[in-house]
Amino acid sequence: MSVGHGILRQMVNDIIRLVVLVPHRDAVLKIRQGKRKLFSQAFFGAYSFPIAAPLARLDRPLNINELKNAAEFLREERAASGGVICGGGRGAVTFTGGYVFFGTVLSLSAPMLSAEASPVYFPQIILCETLIEKSMEKPTEDQKEMCIAAEFPLADEKLSFRAAALANMVIRELETPLSFEWKIGRAVWL
Repeated sequence: MSVGHGILRQMVNDIIRLVVLVPHRDAVLKIRQGKRKLFSQAFFGAYSFPIAAPLARLDRPLNINELKNAAEFLREERAASGGVICGGGRGAVTFTGGYVFFGTVLSLSAPMLSAEASPVYFPQIILCETLIEKSMEKPTEDQKEMCIAAEFPLADEKLSFRAAALANMVIRELETPLSFEWKIGRAVWL
């Protein structure tokens, strides 16, 4: 019994809590096609993270009222920009361990989240297209050539969408490299 309890405690400690922006499924077709192309070009982290943009890492999940307040902030910010969330340029931010989120930088500011959740905000809001190994964060010349040769699918296209939701997400790394399991909680629409 105590062995099982120890394993459960270790699993709970390995869990990473995030609050994420999830585009509406109508907006993800182009992104899904891009992930497929990345995977075919040996970017095996393309399916390691869902189609979502992490805003912050949390110590505890946000309750429904905290999610609604954050969604309201983003709704007002989006209204000021014509109601559209736009992507522009490429970005990379450190996720955990030896991994980095790589994808399209979104035109949003992170909402103020409950201090009780101890949010650690990511420096940019990036719609994650692939996880890459941390060595790629500051790429060598060979790695730069590889990225250019890969012709990242959304690099030259303007990504934009109107419908999105905020949700809590839990994720933990599995034993094989670039393998994660995750669950996205109840979504609150912007």
